[in-house]
Amino acid sequence: MLGVAQLFMRDVPGLAGPAGADVLQILWCPRDHEPHYSPSLMLRWRRSSDVTDVLTDQPEPEVMEYDTYLPVPCVLHPEQVVEYPYKAFLPSDLKKRIRLWEEASGHRYFYDLSIADGWKVGGYAAWNLTDPYPMLCDDCGADMDMLVKIDGSEWDGTERWRPLEDAGPENEFHEHPNRWEPTGITIGRGYALWIFTCPVSFDHPHGVSMQ
Repeated sequence: MLGVAQLFMRDVPGLAGPAGADVLQILWCPRDHEPHYSPSLMLRWRRSSDVTDVLTDQPEPEVMEYDTYLPVPCVLHPEQVVEYPYKAFLPSDLKKRIRLWEEASGHRYFYDLSIADGWKVGGYAAWNLTDPYPMLCDDCGADMDMLVKIDGSEWDGTERWRPLEDAGPENEFHEHPNRWEPTGITIGRGYALWIFTCPVSFDHPHGVSMQ
């Protein structure tokens, strides 16, 4: 299993885990697995004080499906943003008002306002590859909560989602389009993995959607 992300609760507002845990580690097997033909994930909630031997280098597996499943080491700079629900879940009258607003303003609800680009914790899930379908816990049937989105890119050029640390004309997307893929990860044909957890128990299995 490869380490993909390590998130400390002190750094990510709203991230909650089992009692006593203060860090979430996300690992995966870097080979395609059914049903999504993407890496198989493992979530590990830990107490950072219990970690005594810290690895400085990522052990590379002997076999990988693609080298884009081997993350490039980087440091996260979390920032809070406001999201809005995926359009399919909005009432019909609001969707009509949004369509008129898009036509008049030239903005796009989904790309400019709804779901943030890049990696994120919490918020809303997108369903732009498939129609929305229920994410239910396999153990208890509860509606699952969005936990983490794993994406290949950080910013697709939409100004609203430009990271704060990358503000300024010297960081224009069209000038440096390749630098906005700092993790080196590609999911499928440029998709993202959406990880869900059960609100009833952290011991219940997580869910995954590829969109």
